[in-house]
Amino acid sequence: MPKRKQKHFGLIALLIFSCMLSMPGAEALGQLHTEAKAITMEEFSSLIEAQQQSKTVEVSSAEDLDSLRSFLQKKPTGRGNVFVQTRDIVVSPYSYQYQEESGRTAIYYEGKAEAYYDAKADVYYADPTTKTAISYTWKTESFAPIGTDSDSTDPSWSYEGNGYKIEGIYQNRLKRSAWKSAGIFYNAKKISGVFVKNYFGYGKNVTDLGALGGNLLSIEGCRGENIELTLRHRGEDVAVGFVPYITGNITDTDVQADICVNNTEEESDCFGDVSVGIIAGGWSKKGVILNCSSSGHVENWNDLRGSVGGIAGAAAEISNCESNVKIGGMAATVGGIVSCIAAGDVKNCVSRTQLCGDFQVAGGIAGSVPLHEYEVSDCRFEGSIRTDRSKSSYFNTDGTEALCYGGIIGKIPFTNEILIKDCINLGSVTMESSQSGAEISWDTGNKLGGIVGWIAGGEIVNCVNEGRLCNKQSAEQPVSGENTTVGGIAGYMKENDENSVLNCMNRGDVFNDNGSAGEIVGTMTGEDSEVCNIYAAGTASGSAVSNQVIGCEGKGVTRNCFTKESGGAGELCVLLNQWIHDFDVTKEYHTIVTPGGDEFQPWVVENGVLTIQGKPVITPTPTKTPVKTLPPTVTPLVTQTPTRTPVASLQSTRTPPVTQAPTKTPASSKSPIPSVTKKPVQSAAPTVIPKQSMLPELTPVPSVSPTADITNTPVSFASAGETPSQNGLETVDQNTAKNQNTGKVTPSNGRKGLMAPVFTLKNRQNSRKQKYVQVTLEKYQGTYVEIRAKLKGQKYVRMKLKENRIKKLHGCIKFRYTVSGKRIYFKVRTYQIRKGKKIYSAVSAQKSIKTK
Repeated sequence: MPKRKQKHFGLIALLIFSCMLSMPGAEALGQLHTEAKAITMEEFSSLIEAQQQSKTVEVSSAEDLDSLRSFLQKKPTGRGNVFVQTRDIVVSPYSYQYQEESGRTAIYYEGKAEAYYDAKADVYYADPTTKTAISYTWKTESFAPIGTDSDSTDPSWSYEGNGYKIEGIYQNRLKRSAWKSAGIFYNAKKISGVFVKNYFGYGKNVTDLGALGGNLLSIEGCRGENIELTLRHRGEDVAVGFVPYITGNITDTDVQADICVNNTEEESDCFGDVSVGIIAGGWSKKGVILNCSSSGHVENWNDLRGSVGGIAGAAAEISNCESNVKIGGMAATVGGIVSCIAAGDVKNCVSRTQLCGDFQVAGGIAGSVPLHEYEVSDCRFEGSIRTDRSKSSYFNTDGTEALCYGGIIGKIPFTNEILIKDCINLGSVTMESSQSGAEISWDTGNKLGGIVGWIAGGEIVNCVNEGRLCNKQSAEQPVSGENTTVGGIAGYMKENDENSVLNCMNRGDVFNDNGSAGEIVGTMTGEDSEVCNIYAAGTASGSAVSNQVIGCEGKGVTRNCFTKESGGAGELCVLLNQWIHDFDVTKEYHTIVTPGGDEFQPWVVENGVLTIQGKPVITPTPTKTPVKTLPPTVTPLVTQTPTRTPVASLQSTRTPPVTQAPTKTPASSKSPIPSVTKKPVQSAAPTVIPKQSMLPELTPVPSVSPTADITNTPVSFASAGETPSQNGLETVDQNTAKNQNTGKVTPSNGRKGLMAPVFTLKNRQNSRKQKYVQVTLEKYQGTYVEIRAKLKGQKYVRMKLKENRIKKLHGCIKFRYTVSGKRIYFKVRTYQIRKGKKIYSAVSAQKSIKTK
């Protein structure tokens, strides 16, 4: 071809290619090689077969949702695609609104009321008040979930709602084989920013029901409004909630829902394990519920084994959550935040839940903590718990069905070292008998407590009760059997040497006309139970034995217990500070140090009011999609205070108690109710480093300071995975540590002595190539651990760990380091707390290891 023609041909080809790029669909072809711009669902659908890489695909209509469903049926994993919603999507013109007065849900179509649904009776009515049922036919088809119906495939697709609505959904599941789960999505890697509004879900003889969907590995920043869920079952194990099961982390999610679960099986022994919660029903994989809030109402009927929670029916870890829900009907266990703590801690939560129904165990925060060594801390209950015991379904005569109600936790049934700290109850707990008639006889002994109803193993530390506790018996229907016990902090402390109430205060009224009442404990059994450092400033009255501190003091130890009659705010202040000093209480209760390492007196009396130094307020880093800000919580009685801060008074709705000093409330107090300082998810405490400490630097990588000469570098231990601002650890020179054991190995001394622990040392490296020494306890006695370390020729220093409960640590303590080739020596001892004192073990044999 001549050169001139070749030139013209090249120009023509370039023009044709330029025109092609401007044609519809040309951009879609380009997306085979770039992700610079999102494509529409229509464009994406034409590429399904040819697609070789993940895409960002726009979703903007109900038709696009149908196309997405079709794609995932062909490609179950989703091929890593991210589907992004760009506008509100109306699936149908239906909307719903629960009407509390009638207990019915109004069903609107194009804004006009068409029917009113009674979930408990499973009947439609023509208006809110009529009793004549009607037949109603829905004007839209049941919505099919988007996603594969096989959870054996690991999903790789995600959906980003960007806060846009998906509304007007109706789902009807009448058999198990239809879908494994109801809801909009199923089997997704991540669902974020989805706003579900006007969702009506009905299930019959199915095992789970949820609005957002099931098997979602991560949920972030979602919302639910006007969510109506009704499930009718035949005694199966079921789970109901915005998501039926927790299968991953749920964060920054706010849901308003109305849920009704009804067991239709007539056989009296056909009961399922029902788990119901506004956010999540049950849990199948460990995940965290963080920064979530719930509102609405929940009812569970005709099932004595139900578990109902304001946030979740059963869950692992829950933090920074708020619940404002009404829970009714019947259930074995209910909780304002969670019914059953299954695998983690509950922290920084506020519950305004109203629990009124036929419940066996009820707690303002958690119903029950059946197993493990978990922690409930920095929580507040502002709702109410109420039941009519004369109508209870849980009465029997074998002593196993006691009703246990607590402002924070209903029941801790086993000896599992639960820690409840820095919590306050402002709500009421009421048990009454309203019926007249024959005498009711049972042998259960019901338990009511301002913090815990029944505790068989654990510690209650730094807690306050302001709520009214009442067990009221109808004069027309007397009750016989074992008496009910009511306590301002604990209703019943079962025999166990780990049961403790330390540094607590009651300002609520305690009333019981069928048994014992105590401002702190209703009944305490077990010679090793202890109640120490408490202030009883409310009232206590009971029909049986009544004491202002302990209602029925059978066994155990009480020490430093003060009442408003005995006075002594100043005396109690001195004793509390002395107790802190003498027994060197660990960080499980408080860390009282300044940046210079000096101890100070945290308890003070100002204007006659017993107060405590407050902790600094640290604002958490805002999340991507924030939810409603939780109101301030209570400043706990004893706090971890890294610096001197302004005094925060514990005030009450009542006039401060009369003491030896004037009782005028400080002018600086703005609120008559105690306010708890909101604690961030991750607190920052400075590392305290004595100058005489001469160990190699053991810090998170990168180290806090440049690596220095081995003989001049201070030590700073940290658990693996922490950052320097999180570890909150310090070293304590052995010469200044309290209750020293000189290192001489002493034999076990029976009940009070503990054997010297046996441990091993190993060099390890994590996935980020960070090196650490692992200390593993092989044999030991006691609950807590202390570790000392040194270099050759130097003194041992004691390391103050962030967590020192052995079971919580699973017997392993990890210390990272940034220097190599140095030999470090370790000694270990353990201890437990009995009657307010530490009982130490003998010090272990010395062991050493050379860093790599």
